[in-house]
Amino acid sequence: MSKSGKKEKNLVRDSFTMPAEEHQIIDQLKKKVRLAGNEVKKSELIRAGIAMLDTLSIRALMTAINRVPNLKTGRPAKDLAVKPVAPPKAISKSISKAVTKPVTKAVTKAATKPTIESDAPSASRRPAAQAAKRAKPLP
Repeated sequence: MSKSGKKEKNLVRDSFTMPAEEHQIIDQLKKKVRLAGNEVKKSELIRAGIAMLDTLSIRALMTAINRVPNLKTGRPAKDLAVKPVAPPKAISKSISKAVTKPVTKAVTKAATKPTIESDAPSASRRPAAQAAKRAKPLP
């Protein structure tokens, strides 16, 4: 509930795809409203447009809908040549740690020890696979 005691309306978050030219019209409309002395959010403009469409007759509504071209649904394909993909943070952190940490004798000794727990002299030693993950790759 809000502070005034009234129950808030349920809000729905949604996403959609639109041509860049139509998206620029939203910016132009926001500028018009700003020049008139008010501020408006993109969602408010879209909701106002929906409210206006709701007042139209079925014939006028179908005319307006038919003026809008059909688009392929879903997200647009990413152009990898234009925008390089950065590695996930977890991978980049582990790479930077591996580069900055020196290789120690303990790590190389652990890598040569058996990995079966029953063959290991103590439970405190790490298996070779874990030690190898921490070892610095050779240049």
